Amino acid sequence: MNTLLAAPRSRSVFELAPVQHLSAGVSADSILIGKRLANMRRLLSAPVEQLKSVADKDAPGELTNQLKTKAQSLKGIAGAVSMHLDTDWRRRLFLRLDEICDPEEWEADCALPSEQSFSTFIRMIIYLHPTKRPSIGLAPNGNFLSAWRHGEDRITIESLANDEVRWSLSRTLAGERELAAGRVQIHRVPDVTEAYDPDPLFCNGHRLLA
Repeated sequence: MNTLLAAPRSRSVFELAPVQHLSAGVSADSILIGKRLANMRRLLSAPVEQLKSVADKDAPGELTNQLKTKAQSLKGIAGAVSMHLDTDWRRRLFLRLDEICDPEEWEADCALPSEQSFSTFIRMIIYLHPTKRPSIGLAPNGNFLSAWRHGEDRITIESLANDEVRWSLSRTLAGERELAAGRVQIHRVPDVTEAYDPDPLFCNGHRLLA
């Protein structure tokens, strides 16, 4: 239940679509800035912005009913911003939520899934706009974990409340193993990971996830 599921080199993992040609006078940096602004506009759009006010809900009753209530609540959060999520990925996400909330696989010492954590996860996906699906799991404290992998390289992100994430990265660059970690707001993820060339972790050609 709490294990993670088994995510061309582009300028940034946060580009919305491939850039085929740059017209004269248009720099790659200006293209990147435009993409970042488009991502931020999505994050500030009414349905996505409203996810920031999501609170953890009580789930009374026996464990089976508690998990059923949580699964429905989590699906409702994703459904509220379905226009920003790929249909096939959303379907797979719902199946994964059912697996996470399966009472037969539930570990007794694990906290119930957090709606606040899940809303941060969804907002992060909408903002980062990766082109590779992440593995998704649940930490013992009820927070959602997402991971992207490329060979031996890996980045894992724990979604906290209020748009905060805790990230850790392991990456080989120029033959040297680099390890990094931190805690930031979701809009800072591109900046703090840029030095580690995260494109191969987040990108899957030009296929779009969200």
